Amino acid sequence: MSELSESDEWETPTEIFISLINKYDFNPTLDVCATEQNAQLDNFYTKEDNALEQNWDPKNWCNVPNSKPNKELFVKKAHEEFTKFGHETMMILPIDSLCTVYAKKYVLDYNVFFEPITRRIRFLMDGEEIDNAKKGYCVIIWRKLK
Repeated sequence: MSELSESDEWETPTEIFISLINKYDFNPTLDVCATEQNAQLDNFYTKEDNALEQNWDPKNWCNVPNSKPNKELFVKKAHEEFTKFGHETMMILPIDSLCTVYAKKYVLDYNVFFEPITRRIRFLMDGEEIDNAKKGYCVIIWRKLK
């Protein structure tokens, strides 16, 4: 795996973010993994804020960092925020991460909604589109049933 593909600095294209929140009628108020340059929402946590040590909002957005062990730590945190506090989170995650032990512990056994994203995401790096997303992605939503 290349160093670039494991980067935690991938930016979600705004059109992907908007299409997902519209499709799933999900209106987050906190972007838990952002920088000042790429935050999708006015309220966000940066790496320096360390979202894993913060309380999350009742509705959250997360483009999970790609490096190990960050994927598992953010999936676990989203699960804990939901099971302990009822906080809902929409997350995008590489599909191969669903084939892991932590996905079974925090996603698959809890009837959490997940669905493949059928179009290939072309993530951004420093605002520029980079054609490096070789994996498929899925959307996972920890939310109360309507």
